[in-house]
Order: sequence, then C-alpha cells, then structure tokens
Amino acid sequence: MIRRFALAAVTAVVCTALVADVAGAFTRREAICVKAARTRARSALIDCRTQATTSLSNDLQACFGDTTGCVSGCLATQAAKQQPYKAAITACQTDQCPVGTDPTKCACKKNNAAATAACGNAADPVACVAQAQLNLFLCNQACVSYSEAGLIEVNGEFNDCLQGCSNPAP
Repeated sequence: MIRRFALAAVTAVVCTALVADVAGAFTRREAICVKAARTRARSALIDCRTQATTSLSNDLQACFGDTTGCVSGCLATQAAKQQPYKAAITACQTDQCPVGTDPTKCACKKNNAAATAACGNAADPVACVAQAQLNLFLCNQACVSYSEAGLIEVNGEFNDCLQGCSNPAP
C-alpha cells in the first residue's frame, strides 16, 4: 500500500513539475478542459476502487465457499478497524497535527497552500512551487507512516479472521 501511494505521489510531483512552468499559458478553455479531465480521472479511480473491493469480496467468498457470512464479517471488521487510521491520515494530510508531531510533517495541505502562495514573491517561482510540491509529498508520506503500524496490525487480524473462515468450527 505504501509503495503504491509513494509511486502515485512521485508521479503527481513529476507531472506537476513538468506542467508548472506552462500552466500560466493555459487558455481559459484549456484550463476548463484540464479540470474536467482530472475530475473524470478521479471519478474513474473511485469507480475502480469500488469495483475492486466488490470483486475482492466476491472472490474471497468463493475461495472459502463461504455460506455463513464469515468472509463478509472479516471484511466488515477490517474496514471498521482501518477507519480511525485512515481518518487520522486524512486529518494529518489536510489540516491537523497529531500531538507531539513536527508541524512541518503534518497539516500538509495547509502548509502547501501557504508555501505555494509565498512563491509569487520568489526569485524563481517555478522552482519554489516545485519545492513546495516535493514538501507536500514528503509530508503526506510522513502522515501515512504515523498510522502504518496500526494498519499492518489490522491487516494481520484480517488474515487471522480469514484463517478462521477456512477452518470453521464444527
């Protein structure tokens, strides 16, 4: 999970850096088109995630020949236990800092907005925005790392639960 997120974030940073210096040259029509394309891509990713989740559930039930709802129970428990960790990651990445956390390694979106706004006065605004995007990436990674151990534990419990589905009590 962390590797996929890191790859996606690096891709986003590189794409942003490549487009950052020509973004001011967009016409209004091009800007609207780019925004629509990004919106469609986000929607497609959400649809894909939903479809993959449904497919995983169906496939796991088929693997275990589950007629008792054991697999569904394991999936529901996993989702419920992951939720606080995912919420903490989102909060950290947007505007909140866990107690005792370096403020440069949380509130990522808020810090990025401030850093990007300050780039208007920089000697090299393009380099400034690129550095702000890199800092955003590093901050987002730090937020994920704070919850990583808990998510790994939850996933281990899920695997144990599935093991119970393969060896049901008589």
